[in-house]
Amino acid sequence: MLMDIIHDKLKNTSGEIIFRDISREWSYGEFHQNIVHVAHALGKIKEAGCALVGVKCASQYNHLVIIFALDMLGVASVSLPEGFGSMFRSYVELTKPDLILTDDSYEGDIPSVKFSGLSFPSTLHMETIASDERSPDEICRVSVAAGTDVTARKIYIDTTNFHQNIHRLIQSVNEMRSADKYDVFCFLGIDLLSGFQIRLAAILSGGCLNFFNRSNIHYLFRRERPSVFILSPLHLEILVSALPPLSRPDDTVEIIVIGGALPPELEKKTRAGLSTRIHVIYGTEETGAVAVRSVRDGLAPESAGFIVPWMTVEAVDQDNKKIKEGNVAGLLRIQGDTLNKGYLEEYFSDRFVDGWFYPGDIGRIYNQKELFIVSRADNLISFGGDKFSVARLDEVCKAYPGIQDGCIFAVPDASGVHMPYVAIICHEQIDISELSRKMHDIYENMPTLTVIWVDQIPLDDAGNPDRVLLTEMVLNERKQRSARMH
Repeated sequence: MLMDIIHDKLKNTSGEIIFRDISREWSYGEFHQNIVHVAHALGKIKEAGCALVGVKCASQYNHLVIIFALDMLGVASVSLPEGFGSMFRSYVELTKPDLILTDDSYEGDIPSVKFSGLSFPSTLHMETIASDERSPDEICRVSVAAGTDVTARKIYIDTTNFHQNIHRLIQSVNEMRSADKYDVFCFLGIDLLSGFQIRLAAILSGGCLNFFNRSNIHYLFRRERPSVFILSPLHLEILVSALPPLSRPDDTVEIIVIGGALPPELEKKTRAGLSTRIHVIYGTEETGAVAVRSVRDGLAPESAGFIVPWMTVEAVDQDNKKIKEGNVAGLLRIQGDTLNKGYLEEYFSDRFVDGWFYPGDIGRIYNQKELFIVSRADNLISFGGDKFSVARLDEVCKAYPGIQDGCIFAVPDASGVHMPYVAIICHEQIDISELSRKMHDIYENMPTLTVIWVDQIPLDDAGNPDRVLLTEMVLNERKQRSARMH
């Protein structure tokens, strides 16, 4: 069970505070009591034949309690996104839970039970519950992996995977942190396997997980203990922009960046006002952490860092043969302790082949230990650390009434974080906010869109939109405008 590894670590420190929000705290003892209480409250769910339950809950603490209570009953869980927009609908359609537990009113095809706080309808209650021993290969968590392919995939972890992943994550966190006891602020969604697991690893490494939201982000700066921030480049940019005036770096703060490369300009701002202790992790939902670049190591900004000891990375040529030269890039493949076993309900995959995972990144390996990511082998594009399909976004643009042609591309903002731009050929008035809404209907997590008008869409030698040239055009225009202002 998921609880086993936590109970083994914390059973002798039941009074220790492991969760905190702006108004209260919870000890491990309280957490365990709440889990047992909710497991009884939901006892009839397994009896009803539910193998996978979706959890939609605004309270992060209650969300975790429900996940572990379901696990105690031997029922796997999938965390569903907030709201009922396109991301929620795509999660439900892909994962197909048997039941949804929600603290909000849900109207859909999946049976649902509404709850308040940690109170559930009495019809689900059982006085006695059997905490069955799970087999090592029994599924305990399900999620969606959308960062390595144009098509989102249903992914899972079993008990063996979970214990192995947590062990390695604890090892990674212990190597990065500088204090025995510290506060943890995690910006990654709990719906992600990585977001769920790294929260638990931080707790088991001596951390206290702090719950917060965008409206009380300033709470993060009123810290009394050493802290660890776990976030994407876009989240880091938001955090740095919210720093109080004249902030100075505090090296009791550890920054762990996940989900994308750290732009040099954002790294500079972070070092100047937040902390110099910055670690950038390269990995995927399918692999876990693969390489780590600690800024203090003095590696080049374009380096993805040193490959962790328990993972193996190779670059291969078009014939799937390993490339030995460190200066030659090829398609990356990954294997190791934290590699997922595959996608759920997909028996054949071009991503998992002969014990290797192919993430779609083009890269090279220097001296058999330092990894460099050069480009992508597909049409995924990164905005703020999240990946998006350029083909799907291009389709929305081209289908919009009044637009003759168009394409999506990336332009770095003032901090170097890539943001979405769309170039269009259009000779009539259109509603830009409606175009943006249609794109956000597909990707709710896409940052704010900027639209530019062009006379033609430049093409590369293969006849595809030249997105690199479009980016250069915008940056050149930005430089010229800045020069005119001065």
